[in-house]
Amino acid sequence: MKVLLINAPFDIPKMFGFKSRTKRLVYQQLGIGYIATGLEKAGHTVTFIDCQALQLNIEEAIVRLHQEAPDLVGIPCFIAGRFIAFELIKSIRTACPNLPVVLGGPQLTSFPEQSFNECPELELAILGEADFSLAELASKIESSNSLDDIPGLIRRDISGKLVYGPPQEIVQDLDTIPFPSRHIYQRELYNPMPFMMSQPNMPTERVITSRGCPWAKCRFCYQSNTKASYYRRRSPENVIAELRLLTEEHAAEFVFFTDDNFFQDEIWVKHFCDLFDLAGYSFKWNAFGRVNTVTQTMLQRASRSGCVHISYGFESGNQETLNLLRKGSTLQQNRQAAQWARDAGIEVAGFMMFGVPRETPEMAEQTIRFAIELNVDYMMFAPYHVFGGTPLAEIALQEGQLMEHDNVKFMLPTYVPNTYESAEQLNKMVRKAYFRFYFRPRYVIRALWRARKPGIFVNYVNKLWIGLQIILFKP
Repeated sequence: MKVLLINAPFDIPKMFGFKSRTKRLVYQQLGIGYIATGLEKAGHTVTFIDCQALQLNIEEAIVRLHQEAPDLVGIPCFIAGRFIAFELIKSIRTACPNLPVVLGGPQLTSFPEQSFNECPELELAILGEADFSLAELASKIESSNSLDDIPGLIRRDISGKLVYGPPQEIVQDLDTIPFPSRHIYQRELYNPMPFMMSQPNMPTERVITSRGCPWAKCRFCYQSNTKASYYRRRSPENVIAELRLLTEEHAAEFVFFTDDNFFQDEIWVKHFCDLFDLAGYSFKWNAFGRVNTVTQTMLQRASRSGCVHISYGFESGNQETLNLLRKGSTLQQNRQAAQWARDAGIEVAGFMMFGVPRETPEMAEQTIRFAIELNVDYMMFAPYHVFGGTPLAEIALQEGQLMEHDNVKFMLPTYVPNTYESAEQLNKMVRKAYFRFYFRPRYVIRALWRARKPGIFVNYVNKLWIGLQIILFKP
């Protein structure tokens, strides 16, 4: 069977405030690669249309679909981009009424009934990790067999009722899952954000060493949903084997580890770094971390083995807000984690939110001052967006007002808590944060000093351009 996987045309650059199209921020979706591996091992032919990377709209995607003439279409659906995915399904239904289309991903797994209600054209969906179940679905459709026993499958019967298959079996040993099929990606279409140590045209790969979030308690995140995947991790040996493949076959020069928290376990990190050094790798890498699990020795060890960048979700400069969000962290841990990374020679990126329920403009000012105090290399500021079904959404809807929006422009407010006068007041707070953080003399002088190297200078110019677009971004 010929299976077409489509990454819906969610405009990531638009989400971060770009006025024009750009290849920045467009990454390979690893989940699609894992799905492709399962399909190919079951004997199916896989093609992939990445609308984000190709910068295709829905109409252009339908043209490509006709050219591919698949027997089955699979579409991943993410929390932020669900409406675009639903629109794509609607268009496919109109263009090819008899073509089976199956949806999967975090949105379906966390909020299946909501997804079917919001998308009347949706007929098939797979919950959970579909590394093997999508291949089973393709085989069943190809042989005209019953779909009733496919794990994780939800289908809408002729009466409109949802019919559930058996629960999806969770793979406990992630080492048993084959590596993602990277040949499906048009590699020249993907380009990383310009961190200090990753040049704009540097061959960059994404790797995930775990599934699920080890914390899974943050009230604003879909991972706090009871239906989200629980935490498991590959062995360091298995990860090193994939890195060997990336360096030998794809000449990777930079690796982005996409785990929710790569720095979860000091013993695991040390073992990984020992194997990394033993293999003689020289490429650089970055990862996400949590301020309450990193240690000074962990970061120093990672730095010696090529880690040049870490991202933290600081979220707020107000402890009351952190407690409301259930971050499980303190302001002092934020300070400590940032300092440890700097001491280890690792550059730091941070994330801050504004406009969460009960936050006042005065508390937001505390967050701006705290961000300046942390003095990390990069800081992203964004208004809080309400994700239905999350614990914080219940509080938000009682203590604020949702605004009409396209669910894409993350740099613009889509929710205003009762503690703010208007969306414009919140929007100005976000832009003020960018201006005060990036255009203070201390940051500018440090940037100019570090930018004396030609490659790094290009990165700072790119960062400056991105920042200016965000600061000036208006509805």
